[in-house]
Amino acid sequence: MNLSGVVRLRASEAGAVFSCPSMLTARTEGSIIDIENEFAEVGSCVHAVAKVIVQQNLPLPPDLDPFLFEFGLTDKRDEIGYLSWQVCQTWAKMKKYFTDSPEVEQQLESFIERDGYTVQLRGRGDVFDVIRGKNTVYVLDWKSGILTDEKAHLPQLMIYGYLAMDAIDWDPEITKVSIILAWVREGETTHKVFPVEAFKPWMDEKLSRVESWPDNKFNPTKRCSYCHRWPCEGREDMAQSGIRMFLPAADGTDIIERQPSGYPANPEQMFKAYMQWKLIKNIGEQWEKQLRIDLKKFGTMEGEFGSIGLVDVKGRMALNARKTIPIIQKDFGVTDEEILDATSLSKKGIMTAIRGHNPEGVSKKDFEQHAEAVLLEATAAKRNPGYSRIITKQA
Repeated sequence: MNLSGVVRLRASEAGAVFSCPSMLTARTEGSIIDIENEFAEVGSCVHAVAKVIVQQNLPLPPDLDPFLFEFGLTDKRDEIGYLSWQVCQTWAKMKKYFTDSPEVEQQLESFIERDGYTVQLRGRGDVFDVIRGKNTVYVLDWKSGILTDEKAHLPQLMIYGYLAMDAIDWDPEITKVSIILAWVREGETTHKVFPVEAFKPWMDEKLSRVESWPDNKFNPTKRCSYCHRWPCEGREDMAQSGIRMFLPAADGTDIIERQPSGYPANPEQMFKAYMQWKLIKNIGEQWEKQLRIDLKKFGTMEGEFGSIGLVDVKGRMALNARKTIPIIQKDFGVTDEEILDATSLSKKGIMTAIRGHNPEGVSKKDFEQHAEAVLLEATAAKRNPGYSRIITKQA
């Protein structure tokens, strides 16, 4: 691969780049795909809350309003509240590895000189500390997504380790790097310890592979959605072959050849078909997101083909239990057991019921935040807001 100048590589994208190094060759102005990602916004918001929780060593989340307004996530108060509560619980368990004042959101950077080009490594250590008594550097990374296999994150972990050691000039007294992935949604952690001598050989092997990668070779995977290259011949070929594969199955027939027992004749074909479907589905979903943005901006669009627009659908109607239950019991003969089986409770109603029951010495605000987090965690509750539905009418 023909690389020159300064090549930027972030720790978070290392897995994708090492899977398809061609991602590195198209980072010029105008080639970046701008993909709106709601999950990324939630993650950024949670990281901002986590920074305050760690800096102030808070047992409960701070006031979330400033964060929700900053990131435009006022409709996700329940989700951010639950994740913030999980951060508090996780930090209470993990802070034993750190000093009382660890570095928070430490921007780590390193430059590696190669033949004809320079690699600029970058990464953010959400919590970073050097514990010389243990000859160890600790790095904690908050993960707001769904828990995944640690092998998928190995390249990111190795770059974190490299960056951490470079930040302390490869201090010979430090013998290992301990990296903690904190999965906020599940409240779980993945803890990996690496010897210092592992990082430089690993990085050299990965960069050598990148350098030997053919310029015209592409390796489309599920990571294509986050690639900077556009257009991409590999992604286009995979999408086109997927469309050709799935179109004949529009009548519901199986596209995979099977043995008499029903087992796929070629399991590898099953995997390939699934990857193609994921790519096609993602392309459609990203396009639909842009369509919704257009419809919100320009309104209903009319043409010879017909029209397409958005219709707002309201959320659920909330009923007052004190007034509703006596009515349905009297007029319809509904029993207490039937009410318990069929009735869904609103968070607002529950919070009203428990308000005023905070223990002595605990402020009303802290108690309500605690109660809300407990309810969300115990019942897996989530907000059910209104939404916009795309409608079409043929001319």
